[in-house]
Amino acid sequence: MSPDSIKTENTENVGDQDQINNFIISDWGMEPKRYNYQVNVTDPENKSIGLGKYTVYLVSGITPDGHNFSTRKRYSDFEWLRSTLVIQFPGVFIPPIPKKKKVGRFEKDFIEFRRRYLEEFLRRVFNRGYLISSSLVRTWLNRSESGMETLKKEEANRPLFDIVTQYFSSFDNVLSTDNPNSRPGKPSNRFSVPTVDISPISEFSNRLENHFIQLEQLSEHLNTITSSYNRAHISFKEIPSLFHNISLNNTNNESRLDLSSIFQNLYNINSNSTQKHYDMLYSIIAREMNDTECMLEAVQTLEKMQCLLNTNNSFTQYSDEVNVNDLKSNSFSNSNVSNSSITSVVSSAAKGLVSGFSLFSSKTREGSFTSDTNLSKLDRYREDQSALKTLLSAGRVVLIIHEMPHFFSEKVNIFNNTIQEFILRQSQSSNIENEFWGKVLNKLQSLKQYNDFQGQNTYHDEFYVNDGRNSANNQYNNGNNTSDWGYESYDY
Repeated sequence: MSPDSIKTENTENVGDQDQINNFIISDWGMEPKRYNYQVNVTDPENKSIGLGKYTVYLVSGITPDGHNFSTRKRYSDFEWLRSTLVIQFPGVFIPPIPKKKKVGRFEKDFIEFRRRYLEEFLRRVFNRGYLISSSLVRTWLNRSESGMETLKKEEANRPLFDIVTQYFSSFDNVLSTDNPNSRPGKPSNRFSVPTVDISPISEFSNRLENHFIQLEQLSEHLNTITSSYNRAHISFKEIPSLFHNISLNNTNNESRLDLSSIFQNLYNINSNSTQKHYDMLYSIIAREMNDTECMLEAVQTLEKMQCLLNTNNSFTQYSDEVNVNDLKSNSFSNSNVSNSSITSVVSSAAKGLVSGFSLFSSKTREGSFTSDTNLSKLDRYREDQSALKTLLSAGRVVLIIHEMPHFFSEKVNIFNNTIQEFILRQSQSSNIENEFWGKVLNKLQSLKQYNDFQGQNTYHDEFYVNDGRNSANNQYNNGNNTSDWGYESYDY
């Protein structure tokens, strides 16, 4: 049985143009549950702060290891969680969340749509052991609404050492130098990374970009189809009573057919799939498009890390010329390099992507890759740069070994399975409609008026001859698409 679709009475007030009509995305293409857990996003509640308004949701459930959680979160909390996961897990696919919407955020239908897909986001996080076991996700699940600002500050000051340690712990089997996919390399410290060929990353990135463009174009057309069918179904609901009202205008000498029962039955038949099953296709394509964008984001995060390292390497070479005693005393009166310029590039584990490149940058972070508090700021900066290089190398390995081999293959399997179901349902729907219209025709032929209609049919092929006698002839011969039914016949 098909998962239920989210439908609204008005599909035209969806919101931003870049957020395609998600109101009619069904559950087709959803990721199956992989572990024993419960997670629910329920009970949306609108709140006000000054002149602003926002919606909070109850997030509750049981983690895979049996811990209960219950907290209230707003959309921006989900947004922050996801962006922080992108930073802390470079090269790794992080599930999408519903995009922002500038208008209509407090409409009932949109709140339900957002609630549903925020819940799907958390389910996909729970499906990935390396995400649900991270300290960030666990703390987020148990932090109260009022404690979120504190959590954000804690993560902004989190030592990079913790992030690297967590990353290696999460992907220990992938980053092991014994991995058969890695090249032989010399063993080193606890954060050694196997040697792999990173050249396929560029090809993978290009494929993602092209694939996203194609999916985006396809989803726009499928959205148009599903929206049109949805609006048509709403119109179908009104047609039976209108046809019935027209038939009531008959006199004793007239015999206009009452089509109300025909269109009522047709409406009931199509109620099983108001979008003619095209919502199935739109759903899987829209999901694959969002996932492709997220996978591309994971690749681009690695690229931004490399750009940051390249920029900071130039800074380090210049800093080596600065007097070491001045650095240790934080005195730069005779130098063009200020203390703030160093602290501004010291790595921070959870700071967002600022201006597209300032990855892991913060002016306030005290922690670093090393626990040695006696190091100068420049030495600490160098330690963090070394850790960032390690994280970048590890991210590339995880991308190549853990993500790239499975991303497209999983999408292809979902697509093929859904297409088979789509074809089956279209065939069944066509058979039902054909059977219905066959019964209508049989009923029509049994009526007394039928023989009269046969002699009064206004459509005659022999009527349309190229003699230029009227405009209807010219329209027909010129291939005009106007329906010929209803034309007045001429007898001359």
